[in-house]
Amino acid sequence: MTLGEKIKSERLRQGLSQSELAGDKITRNMLSAIESDKANPSLNTLFYLAERLSVSLSYLFADEVDIPIQKKLLVIDDIKNGFKSKQYASCVEKILNIGFIDDELAYMLSVSYFNLGRDAVFGGSVSDAKNHFEEFAKYSDKTIYSTEVLNTLTLMYSALASNIQSPLLDFDIKSFEEGLRNEFDFEFYKYLIQDTDYPYNNTVFLRHLSAKDMIRQRKYSTAIPLLKSIENEKSTGSYNAYVIFGVYSDLENCYKQLADYENAYRYASKRISLIEAFK
Repeated sequence: MTLGEKIKSERLRQGLSQSELAGDKITRNMLSAIESDKANPSLNTLFYLAERLSVSLSYLFADEVDIPIQKKLLVIDDIKNGFKSKQYASCVEKILNIGFIDDELAYMLSVSYFNLGRDAVFGGSVSDAKNHFEEFAKYSDKTIYSTEVLNTLTLMYSALASNIQSPLLDFDIKSFEEGLRNEFDFEFYKYLIQDTDYPYNNTVFLRHLSAKDMIRQRKYSTAIPLLKSIENEKSTGSYNAYVIFGVYSDLENCYKQLADYENAYRYASKRISLIEAFK
């Protein structure tokens, strides 16, 4: 007898409807999916159902699911600690090693893959980013927990991975704004569309937009030192591939306008090298 069959059998034995057993903790549809073995409940859900049915958790563990669930019990605290400390690659490895995915693990996998994808975009690795976002989409569909904000953010980062030169051509700005109010990512989005009125906390974004304003005013000699100061910080936490690509492009343009073709060529080469590395 499977886990779902045991839950259903015990519910029927006690004369409970699905709605009565589900209570206010889970939905009736979710309970139906669990009973038909179409969904793997989290440990919290199992504890809840065992308490509602007045049976032990060990009773609900069917033979075929006993080993992976026990395996989860042994490592879940370690996984949660790694998840909290943003050790996403380690979390993915440990979760996949368990041998089954419930809604709780699916959620942690989806968040982990999203963050790995975003890091890959900022690090300039397109193929890794696309693979991570595909895994994010797969596991976000398998969890009952909301990943709506991450789904919205993926629009922006996938656009960057697809087209670093003109990412705004690759996603719907209106739907993005409506679906997102995340502090850091929304700030990056405002930088991406060059919103000069936004109160940036990230000084690199603010300085780069200031340099762009100088360029619009044809103050090329003034813009260059500011752009180069940003370039010199590319190894810090404020660096990401899109920012430095824009800095290289702006420096190339400034030097070209000043007829300093040697430096213009140097930054054109850096820009092209970054594009090649990003593929």
